[in-house]
Amino acid sequence: MGFGGVASMNTVLKNNRNLLSNSKRDKFKNSIGRSNKKEKTKLVDLPRARRHQLRAIKAKMMSQRRIRAVKVGVVFSVVFGGLIALFLYWVF
Repeated sequence: MGFGGVASMNTVLKNNRNLLSNSKRDKFKNSIGRSNKKEKTKLVDLPRARRHQLRAIKAKMMSQRRIRAVKVGVVFSVVFGGLIALFLYWVF
């Protein structure tokens, strides 16, 4: 490991150790993506899904993914074909 790799690794380890022992970070440890602990998060009571519902959702998502892949392929082909046509027109 040349070019300061060991020194960089030591610096990273020292910084991580300092972050663990930093008392200013205690208030942020249990907050995930929110800045104010006074705000109450609303819990959503989702209904339980049955196996046939999950299979239907999976099939729907797979068909949507397949349709999206076809659309992306068509758009890419059209754009790439247009670029090739422009290049051939410019060369000849």
